[in-house]
Amino acid sequence: MEAKKAHAGRDKGRRFERCGKIFPVHALALAVVLAVSCNDEEVDHSPSPRPAGFVTGMDADLMLSGIDFNDSGGPLLFNHPGQVAGDGTRLLLPDRNNNRVLVWNSPPAANEPPDLVLGQPDFNANDSGTTMDRLNWPISAATDGERVVVADTNNNRVLVWRTFPVTNGQSADFALEADWPWGVWTDGTRLAVSATRTGIVLIWHHFPESADALPDLELTAQGMIGTPRTITSDGTMLIIGDHNPAPEVSPDGVRGNFFWTSFPTWLDQDPDFFMQDPYDPARAIMQGTFTDDGKLIMLGAELYVWNKPPSSADDAPDMTIPESIYSFAGGDGSGVVQAGSTLFASLSNGNKLVAWEPFSSNMPREPDFAVGAPDPETNTFQTHHFITNPRPATDGQHLFVSSDFDKELHVWTSIPETSGVPPDGVVALPQDSSPWSITLYDGQIALVGGSMLLAWRTLPLQGQDPDVRYEGTLGGVDLNEVRGIAWGPKGFFLSDQAHDRIYVWEDLPDVSTPPQFVVHVDSPVRISCDDTYLVATCTETHTIALIELDTLVEDLPPITFGVSSQGNLFNRPEDAIVAHGHLFVADTGFNRVLVWNRIEDAPAGMPPDAILGQPDAVHTEPATARNRLFWPAALAYDGRYLWVGEYKFSGRLLRFSG
Repeated sequence: MEAKKAHAGRDKGRRFERCGKIFPVHALALAVVLAVSCNDEEVDHSPSPRPAGFVTGMDADLMLSGIDFNDSGGPLLFNHPGQVAGDGTRLLLPDRNNNRVLVWNSPPAANEPPDLVLGQPDFNANDSGTTMDRLNWPISAATDGERVVVADTNNNRVLVWRTFPVTNGQSADFALEADWPWGVWTDGTRLAVSATRTGIVLIWHHFPESADALPDLELTAQGMIGTPRTITSDGTMLIIGDHNPAPEVSPDGVRGNFFWTSFPTWLDQDPDFFMQDPYDPARAIMQGTFTDDGKLIMLGAELYVWNKPPSSADDAPDMTIPESIYSFAGGDGSGVVQAGSTLFASLSNGNKLVAWEPFSSNMPREPDFAVGAPDPETNTFQTHHFITNPRPATDGQHLFVSSDFDKELHVWTSIPETSGVPPDGVVALPQDSSPWSITLYDGQIALVGGSMLLAWRTLPLQGQDPDVRYEGTLGGVDLNEVRGIAWGPKGFFLSDQAHDRIYVWEDLPDVSTPPQFVVHVDSPVRISCDDTYLVATCTETHTIALIELDTLVEDLPPITFGVSSQGNLFNRPEDAIVAHGHLFVADTGFNRVLVWNRIEDAPAGMPPDAILGQPDAVHTEPATARNRLFWPAALAYDGRYLWVGEYKFSGRLLRFSG
């Protein structure tokens, strides 16, 4: 694709939202092996007085991209609902990012609040927890009308209630161990659980009655199952949705569903066939339900109905509700269930339940109503300004937050001082952009991702179009491969993860200007710079690379740190920034941010001065609370405030004072 420069008015449909109104605009897990001291008086690496700084385990000041700390927004504001389940009358909806399961004792006929909540003491709280009455990112639930099971995913367990709960926050009776369980199913006699991280499906032929009951078999489909997620069954057919199936069944690496036409009864029984989503295999894993009259209904990219269960991968659905009728914002974790004559579908990325009443397989139509939203078209993520994959940039006066998923740039014209403050404006980015990284320098801002680089020569405080838009290539550099961007007083930099390169220009170049030279870094992703250093996050190698800019020349080998004979300091770090003499590392897989008050101390092997998101250097579990983090992946620091954006399975943007 030819590189090009943007001009005012190039993208129609762009918008800037201010004060709620939309205006058109013209244009893995090893603990840290280093001893960490959290007492500033005991550790002094700097010859000059140190700032009060950050302290291990400290609370965040405020939260954006959400309501507030330990505040769900109430019973009818969801946050990425999981796989809806039921017994024909009652409904159970795991509300993943709110760490709860919502229960309706009878099918809602409109946007009606649930009767019961599990995992929280009430409908307003949403902090995660580890006790038997708390949950940490539950994805799925199942019931036979008496027993209830919930995949308590980030606690690596399945909670079991022997009798149907009747009070808010009722404790489970016991828990079964499972490694990152995703899907659960039971008919009251059997129990199936997908242990996603270990790539197996656990099956109990007799429902377990205690925590020490071991599964009767572990299903791997002769090693063809990669990361099993969804489970659909009528007690005869078993369907397992797999996010990463083996190449022998999916040579293109696209997700799909394994089908057993009879429920497996022996170790590693082969599946009968493997089926991908009929409309868009790359979009989603199918998850579904069997109806009392023998139909199979599956939700994937679209909604599919088989009048009888398919017998091969070539059996096309008998009816489809296509995107042309209703756009399903599903995604992994969504599902369907029938209660009475009503079919309910949980839409993870649409943040609601939608319902057809009655559901008829010969009448494809839009949903009749929604639960968790005023209507089937409203997405409450947008109306409440939740951001998926928030990536912050700040100059201490303004805050900018981009999202590759939402394809938006959120603008706060002044620094927010309370949680939940909506942005002053939202700039819609081109739909073919995917801004993976953001940088701000000297009143200018730039985004890169996908095949596009966008830049503003003045900050877009009024929602103006970018001054620069490059597509495809920049100075001979393939923008499709670029994963990181940095801009500072000593250069403009782009990182190319696929080719182990960082490209260097003196400043933001014209479209035809080639890089001055190239620095070779092993698999660099996001990058950051100040007037002294350039730092690169090497996610795949669990390392950080540091280069002193005054010595920057062609093929200068960086200082790389994080891996030693004692083990890994980092677990898939997604971001690292140098700012105001500090180094911050978003240690994503260990759910923490490491802080060095002096940049030079980190490559010298000194322990971090503070750990944010964990109480100490040993704990690495994900959690959502004021002092905990869940997959931190994007950072910005203005000398006073550190902003931390959480990634993928969370979406909070937290502010810490240092």
